[in-house]
Amino acid sequence: MTPDRRLIASLIGTNPLPSFITILKNYHENARIFLIYTEYSKSNIGSRVVAENLKSVLERKLPGIDISLMKCDKSDTRNIVGCINDLFKYIKTSMDGNKCELILDYTSGTKAMSAIFAEKVLYAGIENLITYISYVDDNQNAILEDTNLVGESRIVQIRDVLRDMDISIEDVVEIHGYRLSNPVREGMDDNNIRYIDGPIVFENNNGNRISADEVYLIDCKIAVCFKSRYLGMKERVGKLKMELFEYKDKAEKLGGNRSIILYKSDCDEGKKGLLLRYLKRDYEFEMDKRLFFVNEDESFKDRIKRMYV
Repeated sequence: MTPDRRLIASLIGTNPLPSFITILKNYHENARIFLIYTEYSKSNIGSRVVAENLKSVLERKLPGIDISLMKCDKSDTRNIVGCINDLFKYIKTSMDGNKCELILDYTSGTKAMSAIFAEKVLYAGIENLITYISYVDDNQNAILEDTNLVGESRIVQIRDVLRDMDISIEDVVEIHGYRLSNPVREGMDDNNIRYIDGPIVFENNNGNRISADEVYLIDCKIAVCFKSRYLGMKERVGKLKMELFEYKDKAEKLGGNRSIILYKSDCDEGKKGLLLRYLKRDYEFEMDKRLFFVNEDESFKDRIKRMYV
């Protein structure tokens, strides 16, 4: 049953994608959204710009959406609790005796923010307020939802959630601060995977440009395709490593730290293994779930099919 009022609070970090998915999944016309960001400091990159990018895309996709930005400290316990109390104070005054839902997405918050917010929201103890906490689990490709109501906790597959949502490649790129340099048509294959044939150029407000050969959208993750500049040259692994590091950086600017990289080269299996180890060592161990090599005689579309269909 739809409540009289629904509030969605989302902790904003460097990756806005979990917030984007959670808000679109739970939004209805009586909803109010709070994007809770951190300010820039010497010890914190801050997430206000990320929140502003997300707000802009949500306002374009959902005309009339009621959305506010709310500042919070990334680690100071007293400040975080104060932020939660401000949120609860607004909820109490706006309920006016009606039933209300509060949904917290804590996926992208700092450890301190996520832990404190999740506990305080789950056990808010406000009369007529039902609270839920939501976590977008990238490893399971699922949204984990918990509540203090018996039998209401559940796991929802992201693919099932996205089936009824009209999310474009441009949407996902824009929440990360980039846009298409020129209008292009997005295609949709037989497996409901969106794509843009290249070459494609993206740019941000500072004029920085990123080029890609093709781009796909898979379960709301951007898959960016790059052809090696050294195709046919049998180049040494050192140059390929630096090129791949460059492409990884570009993919993450367009789609965040869960973006997928497809790299077409003429590497043999030995070089592929070395390159994967370099990226896992220098960046993260989950790179083997994000980096995919494409053979010289294989198309990006065929590689996508082998990966996900």
